Amino acid sequence: MIAAIGLLVAAAVLGFAAPHWLGRLAAPHRHPRVALAAWLTSQALFVGVVAAVPLVLWVRPGDRWHLLPASTLSCVAALRENGTVPWLLAVEAALWAVGLLLAGRIVLVVSRGLRRHRRVTEEHASVLRLVGRRDPADGDDVVHLVGPGVAAYSIGGRSPAIVLGTGVVDLEPPTRAAVLAHERAHLRGRHHLLVAWADSLRAAVPAVPLARVGATWVRVLVELSADRQAAASCGPSAVCAALERWHDEPGGSRPVPTPAAGFVEDRVVWLSGLRDPRRGARALDYPLALTLSALPVLGTVPVVVAALAAYCAMLGA
Repeated sequence: MIAAIGLLVAAAVLGFAAPHWLGRLAAPHRHPRVALAAWLTSQALFVGVVAAVPLVLWVRPGDRWHLLPASTLSCVAALRENGTVPWLLAVEAALWAVGLLLAGRIVLVVSRGLRRHRRVTEEHASVLRLVGRRDPADGDDVVHLVGPGVAAYSIGGRSPAIVLGTGVVDLEPPTRAAVLAHERAHLRGRHHLLVAWADSLRAAVPAVPLARVGATWVRVLVELSADRQAAASCGPSAVCAALERWHDEPGGSRPVPTPAAGFVEDRVVWLSGLRDPRRGARALDYPLALTLSALPVLGTVPVVVAALAAYCAMLGA
């Protein structure tokens, strides 16, 4: 039970406190993939820690594998058997119920959301095959649609595609190449699936800031990451030109509005603050994100376990 309480406290720290420092990772001088990886890793850790609570109560690793000191194990066993703490069994049952119900809801809602995302994407791809036309010069994954304005978006799934409106086709070659590079970055990074995961987790636990706020951050960060990758291949000026041209178009030309879509000026500022990081610094991006995500769990669980073990020893004295 001690380990289960430690995990539950760690889940609370991740769910309610982590957004305060994860939001600080987003800065123009830092690649957006650091913040994106940190948010996604923290969300995955939150789900894993919640699921581990009923598992730990069932397996009892402290008893089975002697992960806790023998004195602590004997103390907990004595309290459970002699009834010194009458509410001990009630706490265990409550922890089991909360962990099992929360983990079950997350699995059910997220799986439904991902299945719905896949179904909608496949239906969208089927419609594009019927109404769109392809230009061999742009590649087999590019579909052209007749319509006004600078419209461009991509869809993932089994048949990934980039959709270009008439306005994009008529852009200057560098700007048009930047638009294609941006959308291909979305496809390479599987950003559509990441957004679907974040939206599904928000639907499962909307009261948890890590899921509720994280869904918005993931949408913003995938756009910033695609901007940064497009700038690396086509140059920041071409990406800025595409953003400014897109921003000047009427609102009806924007088929898939996102939180990042409403902040084109901020995206241009991010690109203007672009720095070319050293290769060693780029190699540390994902380890840094993983460390920042795992640190709350690695720091909270031992502290809570030690405090509960000391409290148990005090009661048994």
